[in-house]
Amino acid sequence: MGARKKTAATFDPFDLSAGENNEFCTGTTEARHFTEYGKRNDSTGLTGTRVNSDIHALLNLMYHVARHNPGRAKHWWTRVGTKDSDNAQTVVGNVAGSLHGLGDDVNSLMYWDQGHGSNTDAADFITGVGRVTGHRR
Repeated sequence: MGARKKTAATFDPFDLSAGENNEFCTGTTEARHFTEYGKRNDSTGLTGTRVNSDIHALLNLMYHVARHNPGRAKHWWTRVGTKDSDNAQTVVGNVAGSLHGLGDDVNSLMYWDQGHGSNTDAADFITGVGRVTGHRR
């Protein structure tokens, strides 16, 4: 597969320069740390020593799955390439297995020898959406 695209702390760099730092900001905060490690090693002069408690729930799908929210989506389509250097295949496997355990309709595959963002069965996705919604092309 080669080297990972991002190294440790890349998603939460000390200078808040990653897109992930901006993902769940508030109206008054442009970027924030979401790991204790990033916050402890902050190079931007932020004050405080703890990560806001809401950020863990916002970034972790498994946090929500574990709560068995009856209002969650019940149909899931997940894909990951076996050569994905951004995401671990275990993440997709854990999410798919947990949702399946809740009784949800889960369609999860790994694209062999494909990288991040692979999309080799887009027509099947459209067919699946039609099956779930009742709308056909």
